[in-house]
Amino acid sequence: EQVHRDFERVIHEGDNRALLAVDRKFHQLLYEASGNRYLARALEEMYTLIYRLFYFALDRMGSVRANVEEHRDILEAVKAGDGRSAEQIIQHHILHFQRMVDELL
Repeated sequence: EQVHRDFERVIHEGDNRALLAVDRKFHQLLYEASGNRYLARALEEMYTLIYRLFYFALDRMGSVRANVEEHRDILEAVKAGDGRSAEQIIQHHILHFQRMVDELL
């Protein structure tokens, strides 16, 4: 929940570099929560590539409010132990991110 509060703070401040750091922390915590160190390592490697894209294109991405809301929804589903909902929200989150990347390229 601290990560979500951090998201809110950096969005309000308009600090895109801090936003990237908070986003990375959220994903790291999620990967670790999976309990699968191989999955966590693979996802971390993938996120490193995504982070590079964010770094160079964040100023052209527009609002990331929807992404932050998706993160909140993922967190709530995980906290509730609702794996099915968490999976569905994560799948939607991935598709949303893919559309954002397509628009940037």
